Amino acid sequence: MAFWNLLQCFLMGGPLARDTKGDGHVGISGGVSVKSLVIDIRTPDVPKELIAPERTNPKKLAAFLAGELEPLWDMSYHSALYGAIVYKRVGSIKITLDGHPFREYDLAERLANVQFNNSFGQHLRKDRLEVFEAWKEKACKMREEFGLRTIPPVESKGSKEVALPVEYYVSLRISLQFCRVHKTITS
Repeated sequence: MAFWNLLQCFLMGGPLARDTKGDGHVGISGGVSVKSLVIDIRTPDVPKELIAPERTNPKKLAAFLAGELEPLWDMSYHSALYGAIVYKRVGSIKITLDGHPFREYDLAERLANVQFNNSFGQHLRKDRLEVFEAWKEKACKMREEFGLRTIPPVESKGSKEVALPVEYYVSLRISLQFCRVHKTITS
């Protein structure tokens, strides 16, 4: 979850998102959108005997990370808060392995098709479907405002079973292709 906390902070406040004043404000009001988030997992350029054991090889790390992203797209009870900001502000996520494509997620397509999944657990159960539908509509509007691709949403079909969260920590090299900064930097 550390990676997603860092990403959320960046999307909401930009590269100056550190709270230097201690008042809870971030560097850029209105946040940042990212056209393409590329997570490039590289094989270390060291002698083979210095590379971590087989179970932590780069291909397995890429597969693991891809598996960890799936719950975000599902917008379950536990993952909705993390997935919500990514859907609103990221065009696509690409995982590459040594610079070669491994997995790609088109978030416009996924947002159009995401269904209510007992999302937004911080709300009363009776209100969750309404909260989800309002969030989905707002997410589509925000993507349009940020210049990100959108697809007309598919209507919600009700609830699914709740997915259980899994927490892991990874170390990655990330490059961002900015779409635009949406407000001016505050001092």
